[in-house]
Amino acid sequence: MLHAVTSIIPSAYHRQPRAAFTLVELLVVIAIIGILAALLSPALSSARLSAKAAREQSCARSLMMGIVNFAIDHDDRLLPGYVNGPVELPTGKSLSYPASARYPWRLMPYIGSTDKQVMWANPDGRVEPMADASSDDYAVSVSPSLGMNIFYVGGDDSGNSGEGIRPIDSHFNRFGPFCLTRMSHAASPSRQLVFVSARMPGEKNEPIPGYFKVHAPRVVNDLWSNHPFREDADPAQHGYVDLRYRGKAVTAALDGHVEMLDETALRDMRRWSDLAARANDPDHGL
Repeated sequence: MLHAVTSIIPSAYHRQPRAAFTLVELLVVIAIIGILAALLSPALSSARLSAKAAREQSCARSLMMGIVNFAIDHDDRLLPGYVNGPVELPTGKSLSYPASARYPWRLMPYIGSTDKQVMWANPDGRVEPMADASSDDYAVSVSPSLGMNIFYVGGDDSGNSGEGIRPIDSHFNRFGPFCLTRMSHAASPSRQLVFVSARMPGEKNEPIPGYFKVHAPRVVNDLWSNHPFREDADPAQHGYVDLRYRGKAVTAALDGHVEMLDETALRDMRRWSDLAARANDPDHGL
């Protein structure tokens, strides 16, 4: 009897060996996961950048809708690029200077107050809908995601973007109609840039997305550096234009169409200046 019991005990505790990963197998799995993550990371980054570009293109279309509506309401006149003094908006909202000087709040009533695509870059560099902005009027006016070609379209009353050349009669008499003030006067609406992806200096001169203006490569003298665009360079070296989409910027032309342009295309003055388009001169200056 004792023998029978003892003969059963070993079989009761007999188990099949558990399947388990060895250290080598675990290291192989971790390495494979790392390789897959490395392969997927550029694709995910590219997808995020494409989504951001698509959102900004939608914003650009909204801005151009506002430009057209403003012209309809103002006898074909274009929205001034930069104005001095306070402004009373059609909505009844009063803006003090300098928030009133820049285009964002002046253009918003002609886009629609419920439009969520008009974006601004808040102080930490994130881009969010301007209509939902919690910041003050001044901050929002400074840094919309797209800058306006304020010297050649609408006009810059301050003269800061045109080497002191303001849109006044004496300057028009001297230089000719350098600044478009009416939509119907454009020689080439499909090439005439109105808005371009922009950036401005941030803290410690680190560029951050968004600025209310962009400067053309040339007015009287060259305003852009001869060096290629760099993400860490002073934004003023390329007229505050931001080539943030793999070397391209979102642009909106006067005919309402939106496209991505690279640095070579954006150095062509025929895209900035109506006089350059009429003269067919890519290096045109006043």
